[in-house]
Amino acid sequence: MHGVVSQVEALLVKDKRDAVNGRFAKIKNMAASRRAKLNESHRLHQFFRDLD
Repeated sequence: MHGVVSQVEALLVKDKRDAVNGRFAKIKNMAASRRAKLNESHRLHQFFRDLD
């Protein structure tokens, strides 16, 4: 019986790990998108500043 419990626990841990990894990947993608937008905004502000 002990082997079955540890197998179930291992599956639960794996599922939780996969969920955390999925959320982390989503956050990394969101951060990369935000960084790209910030860089574009920075370039635009620099361009307008250089025009003056």
